[in-house]
Amino acid sequence: MNSCITPYNTATASQPVQHERFVRPAHDFNETADAYILTANVPGVSKETLETVVQDQQLVITGRKGWKAPEGAISLIREIRPNDYRISLRLDHRVDSTRIRAELRNGVLTVTLPKAEAAKPRHITIEG
Repeated sequence: MNSCITPYNTATASQPVQHERFVRPAHDFNETADAYILTANVPGVSKETLETVVQDQQLVITGRKGWKAPEGAISLIREIRPNDYRISLRLDHRVDSTRIRAELRNGVLTVTLPKAEAAKPRHITIEG
């Protein structure tokens, strides 16, 4: 498959990758007849702390996973860390960026990137 996206950072493992202060979450990129679908694991991120922006053929997804100790509690062990998630992808002309949709459900973000009409296969009638 010729990909319609170019990740800014590529990972060789399926584990989240730490770059600067962002974590790039594990994600999949699939293709259907009408769209490309990005699915990313963003546990602990709420809809209010998640942002998806398309600008200049670039899709940027950022999210914040916060954690706060219960009121009046003192942390004795702290292994749960807040994370800032980020996925940055360069889109090409095969994506209709005006119709991109995003949905967050149970810690999984699904972004549907509809194919531009010019990118869809077109059947040509044979005459004669």
